[in-house]
Amino acid sequence: MEGRLELVIGGRAQGKSAYVKKKYPNAVCLDEKDLTEDGRLPVGDQTQDIILWDHFHLCVRNWQQAGMTMDEMQDRIEAICRACRHLVIISDEVGNGIVPLQKGDRVYRDLVGNLLIGIASKAERVDRIICQIPQQIK
Repeated sequence: MEGRLELVIGGRAQGKSAYVKKKYPNAVCLDEKDLTEDGRLPVGDQTQDIILWDHFHLCVRNWQQAGMTMDEMQDRIEAICRACRHLVIISDEVGNGIVPLQKGDRVYRDLVGNLLIGIASKAERVDRIICQIPQQIK
């Protein structure tokens, strides 16, 4: 991966997006609604911009529903990271709490968790947000 990569995680409605948007007020913000028909984020050549990739976990859900494998998802993530000078990925933590009853939901939870492990291992910085308060964990 080229450029700078950060990961911001936390529970639903904990202020992740607000925290990151305050930290990077001039950043370009993209999320799952910005996915192209083939499941790509329209980042193009964003060498001058800070890109906030919000709702990463929902992108994974869309990719799963489109039938993508984990390897294909990893390739897609790496391509997006390579296209950005500075990328901040924002995701809900979906692996805490009650284990989902439906197999597809369990697979989704595991996909998000495993993809986030890979992203965190390559990220320069990882923050966990609780009540819009950051806790740097890497």
